[in-house]
Amino acid sequence: MESLTVSLICLVFGAIIIVILCRVAFGLSLATLFKNHFFWLSLACLAALLLYIIYSPVAAQAKTSENTAELPLPPSDTPPQQDNWEVLEAELQGLYQNANYAIYAEDLTDASRKILVNAETEMPTASVYKLAVAYSMLRAVAAGASWNSLLWNTTLENCFDKIIIESNNECAHAWGDQHGWRAVTSEFAELGLHINLYGQTSATAKDIAGFLKKIYRGQILNDGLIDKLMNAMKAQRYRQGVPAGAPSKTVANKVGFMNEVLNDAAIVFGPSGNYVLVIFTKGYSWDSIAKTAELIDESY
Repeated sequence: MESLTVSLICLVFGAIIIVILCRVAFGLSLATLFKNHFFWLSLACLAALLLYIIYSPVAAQAKTSENTAELPLPPSDTPPQQDNWEVLEAELQGLYQNANYAIYAEDLTDASRKILVNAETEMPTASVYKLAVAYSMLRAVAAGASWNSLLWNTTLENCFDKIIIESNNECAHAWGDQHGWRAVTSEFAELGLHINLYGQTSATAKDIAGFLKKIYRGQILNDGLIDKLMNAMKAQRYRQGVPAGAPSKTVANKVGFMNEVLNDAAIVFGPSGNYVLVIFTKGYSWDSIAKTAELIDESY
């Protein structure tokens, strides 16, 4: 409508200009001018031009609308992700009977996406407790201790690597005896997390996952010390659990195994995102942990 109005105004002004030009050029009176073929020819050309200007965009728009109507709408830039974790949680609870099994899984970019199965039940940690010992060592280094200081029959740094990569017991016991088991427990508690280091070591999957989340988010320690722990966990030699269930991902994990206890605490890194996964079991197998990790990873 706006285009039509503008065009009519232009037509009127164009006609006036033609009248003026004809009278200036030929000195014609108005009555004579209307009998002049050149005048009507010019006016017709002007009208034809204006009609072309009016209807060309309209036709083009109609054609575009017609073509567009036949095409599907483009997909959204951020399509909603189908969240299967709630369904999977129920499946895992049914599969493992809620007995001697605990799982804590959380998307590290979306805390609302979680899987919790007995996640707040205290369970034996086996060597997963060594994450608390490793944290205590890192705190000591941050406070000024030297990696070259003596521990057991080697250096503090070698002992740290042995604890995480080899799950070495002697180095862990040496640090607890030297630094104090009460101190190790208190340092972990200062993070708002609980671990029992007396008798049979125990913790909840939620508390161990809480430690891994703080490490991942850089909320404790400096970047260099965090990298030290992450690199050791990525290099640890026992890969039958979570890493076997997510073979295409990079997994930083710490296992624990003793008698019937098999545990794995991990951060899983992948192209579609990262998540924390802690699995505590008693009376199951590495295959069951790997299967659980596979189900969770496929649903991520």
